[in-house]
Amino acid sequence: ASGPWSVLDLPALRTIIGPDTDNEYLYIQAFGGGRVNLSGVTNILGPLGYGGGPRGIQILADGNSSVVDLSALTDFLDNGNQPASKYEFRNGGSVLIGNLRTAIGLSLRAANGQTISLPLLTSFKHSVSQGNGEVYLSASGPGSVLDLRALRTIIGPDTDNEYLYIQAFG
Repeated sequence: ASGPWSVLDLPALRTIIGPDTDNEYLYIQAFGGGRVNLSGVTNILGPLGYGGGPRGIQILADGNSSVVDLSALTDFLDNGNQPASKYEFRNGGSVLIGNLRTAIGLSLRAANGQTISLPLLTSFKHSVSQGNGEVYLSASGPGSVLDLRALRTIIGPDTDNEYLYIQAFG
């Protein structure tokens, strides 16, 4: 959705399944005041797939009043090789994922004074990829906050050449 009052309305959708082959991405985006209503989605899945190249599901809200509504999302499970899934908001945009409880292969980066608050997230895992994957939990820049107050379990990489970065930069 792009532009003020533009709406992509899919409230009955319950599950989103991402790409299963290398170098493919599923993009969910709202720009310039647009809104993507996925308020009924409870699961986003990135299948294990084939090969060794990156793939992922990337969610972006960019621009004042731009919104991607995933308010019912409880599980984001990207099991792909070289996970490249992320969610991002900038320039006054919002991604509503406050009910997220489990994340696999999803980079979470707060930057430029942003706050990412996931008060129900209890479990975070790098992925089940087969090498060369990078996943981030990071806050960078003055005032940036990654609030994962309920997180109980972090599971790092389980094969060669995989990296989980847990970072805070001023």
